[in-house]
Amino acid sequence: METKWDLSFACDIEIVNEYIRTEQIPFLKSFSYQSEGGSLFGSIPIWRIGWAGNEQYMAVEMELTDVIIKLADYCETYPRIRSTVNIQYAFTEEAPDRLEFICKIEAQSSSDPSIGAIWVTEADMDASITNDILALAYPSLLKKMLIANEMEIDFVIAELNDELLQMEGLPVVCNVPAFQRLNSKDVIAVLCMTEETSNLPTRQFDPSLLDGYRCGYILKQSVLMKRILLYQVPGILGLKSGSFICDEESCIVNAGELFIRTVRVGAIDYDIKADFFNLRFIGDVLDLSINGTCDITGLAGSYISYTYHAKRQGVFHNDGTPQVMFEKIPQQDDEFHSEKHIPTALEIVAGIFTVGLFNLITELITDAIVDEVKKLFTGLNLNGEMGGYGITWSNLNIPFSDGGFQSNFFMRT
Repeated sequence: METKWDLSFACDIEIVNEYIRTEQIPFLKSFSYQSEGGSLFGSIPIWRIGWAGNEQYMAVEMELTDVIIKLADYCETYPRIRSTVNIQYAFTEEAPDRLEFICKIEAQSSSDPSIGAIWVTEADMDASITNDILALAYPSLLKKMLIANEMEIDFVIAELNDELLQMEGLPVVCNVPAFQRLNSKDVIAVLCMTEETSNLPTRQFDPSLLDGYRCGYILKQSVLMKRILLYQVPGILGLKSGSFICDEESCIVNAGELFIRTVRVGAIDYDIKADFFNLRFIGDVLDLSINGTCDITGLAGSYISYTYHAKRQGVFHNDGTPQVMFEKIPQQDDEFHSEKHIPTALEIVAGIFTVGLFNLITELITDAIVDEVKKLFTGLNLNGEMGGYGITWSNLNIPFSDGGFQSNFFMRT
């Protein structure tokens, strides 16, 4: 799953169309437009969204009912007129988190980039208007009516849940919509950035996200590491001291020495420390390496060094809350190595007792590190609320049925 955006949400437009149809949501419950050039009255109870030929517009196929058209001395009523209008959609200053239709001006062409421009593609699809003069005036009246009634178009295509996103450490500083045609599937997307950038990428997302699926999202790997995992790791490990940073390569590394855990042998405490911690993705695999030491209390210059290496892959689970868990790769065991360090003179004097002590402490270090790693990977569960439920499509809550990690974290249904 490739992405140049921090968050990429995508939805098959037919999900929205089904919702419009089943809930019988009108485009305009009623409308009126009057001017010196003519008048237009009626309602738009039936409509659907389709491909308009570019990502800036949606083609809105609408059915106008009980339509009254007035022009000079002409006045006629039509029970039904079907029209298709290309309308833009945007996040506005008034509703920065709600993706809505905007109708501000008449477009000069079907791809006019002006904000809020609308374009009538086919005014009277069934040739319902029998009066030639009214038929000629109708396209202009339709555009002017939609512009005049924009405030009455209250359908929300998508809504970002800022509160949830920020709680997960994902402050959205920029969000833009895009409309794409993938083979025969029309897709609406919302693309977000979590940091300011001088140049925004093109409005594209990985089409494989919806290959056989209807809805989904992609969370960029670097954002996953920097905004989510970086803040989860310390809490899961319960470190006594030490901290982490996310480096330029999107790896979570230690910022100085880490104090991982204390083990007790008899009445003496031994502190397990790590001077190297590296959590990163290598391809699609989450890779962890830890190197550290444990000083032997009471034996000057004596310590045990250890290295630990583990790999985990993102596996989707759908029992209860849909989530991705990082699990062991079949036939790939974790690697643990340790080595004792004791001055020769001390080893000669202490003899077999020191050897037994080192062996016991080594076993405790092994158990402690294995336990901490198990706790870490078990705790890194990424559920749908990690960005996926950060958006709703037209008031629809859509549960996920698939997910994982392929270059970037993703979930879909």
